[in-house]
Amino acid sequence: MPFKVQQVLDRQTLANNPENDFQAWQGIAGDGNSLHFSRIRSAQKRCWCTLSNPNQFIRLTQGLSFNGHFIEDGEPVIATNQAPGLKFKISFAPPVSAVGLDVEPMPAAVVPGQRYRVILEVANTTPGDTFQVNETGHVGTCHFVGAQCDTDAIAQMEIRVTMIDGKGNDIPVDFGINRLELLAPPGNSV
Repeated sequence: MPFKVQQVLDRQTLANNPENDFQAWQGIAGDGNSLHFSRIRSAQKRCWCTLSNPNQFIRLTQGLSFNGHFIEDGEPVIATNQAPGLKFKISFAPPVSAVGLDVEPMPAAVVPGQRYRVILEVANTTPGDTFQVNETGHVGTCHFVGAQCDTDAIAQMEIRVTMIDGKGNDIPVDFGINRLELLAPPGNSV
């Protein structure tokens, strides 16, 4: 069966869906510390979220240790830890039908007025079945990226961020993400 996926343009599309679940990164680590867990349950306990390389990420707090542009002060933020080019990769068990989150380059990595690129790639369990969302934003903003499948077939997602230099080249940079929105069937329980 083909992997039918489409881009999701905003957080509300997922947040207002009755199958909404999320991962807010509560309890995954204290502010400024490396992540303690590689596998955590979603808030509604409908799926497991497994990070591929948790030691390379730190947990920060919007408005305290991360001065980005995420909406909520005090909100947990997961950030790359001085590893430009690192991909934030997470798998879901059981698979979900949608994912979405805000992404922003780390403040130290940016040049005012510069554009950045956010690439979200989702995959199902069949090798080679992927869908990519490629969005650009401007320094001084965070950018939402999301994807939704017509079935519960998203088994993995990956985020990477680059700055776009004056010649149009992509330069990998550190970045932060906030609450991960998921769509998972209400009947799931893990």
